[in-house]
Amino acid sequence: MPNLGVDPGNEGAAVLSSGTDVLAVVAWFKRTRGGEKQYRIVCATDERKVVGFTARTAHGVGRCAFQYLRNVSGQPWRLCVEDFYMNKNVKTSVIMARWAGAMSGPLEDYAIGPAEWKLAQVWRKEVLRMSPWTGRAQAKRAAQTYIPAMFKSKPTLPQLARTLGVKLEHITDAAGIALSLNMETG
Repeated sequence: MPNLGVDPGNEGAAVLSSGTDVLAVVAWFKRTRGGEKQYRIVCATDERKVVGFTARTAHGVGRCAFQYLRNVSGQPWRLCVEDFYMNKNVKTSVIMARWAGAMSGPLEDYAIGPAEWKLAQVWRKEVLRMSPWTGRAQAKRAAQTYIPAMFKSKPTLPQLARTLGVKLEHITDAAGIALSLNMETG
């Protein structure tokens, strides 16, 4: 059964994996066209950028990711989404929660059971054995160093990030979240 890990930021990624094999990567980022904010969604299963979509909303990003990943997977997945850190600024926290929920909703419709939500420090402790008190910058560096080596598949996560033209940090976070699901199921 495939696992889908999601880093649901405004710039984020989703990694569909089966064990230590990456089946597909979807990434998105903000851009402005004609004064309108949009999200560009790029997808790949190998070293070729397969397809690109444009969406205006978080739900649109999730819907595009769902359509692509469902075609790649052919079967329902277990879904885990990185939970956001509660910011001292309540308005920012509400915006982040709305985005994550709207973006992950279409992905959850195809999932086996409800989505799991894990804080970054929780999945990093499970996958990388890191202390929950490790600083964010150090944790990001460790994830980018060690998580790609945990996957056997070709192309590697750094190669997929270059193919898609996105930051490796979002892909490694999504892959780490997927690995945490894999560790639970064995």
